[in-house]
Amino acid sequence: MENLSSTIGIKIRELRRGKDLSQEQLAKLMGTTPNTICRWEKGAYKPSIDDLTKLAEYFAVPIIDFFPQPCPSEKTSALLGAVRGLQDPEIDTLIRFAYFCRATSSAPGK
Repeated sequence: MENLSSTIGIKIRELRRGKDLSQEQLAKLMGTTPNTICRWEKGAYKPSIDDLTKLAEYFAVPIIDFFPQPCPSEKTSALLGAVRGLQDPEIDTLIRFAYFCRATSSAPGK
């Protein structure tokens, strides 16, 4: 499993290359040095939250994109796929049903 610095670095490199920017160009835009960009991308340094905010704004991505995403289980993925496209009232009904199922499954005598 990759560490946080590596995950952030991979995302920075991916975004930079997607805009066809050199490390030098990105460094200038971020107000830092090319060496710092290189170290971020290699995972040797972690950018500060201010730097991540600037990167997110520049690349027009949510800051959460720089962090590892949890892998949902197969059942969670299936559930998310099943509710995709439902309207809010239907989702609210499913949420109430899930609470009902949880409440009845933990009832005494069960």
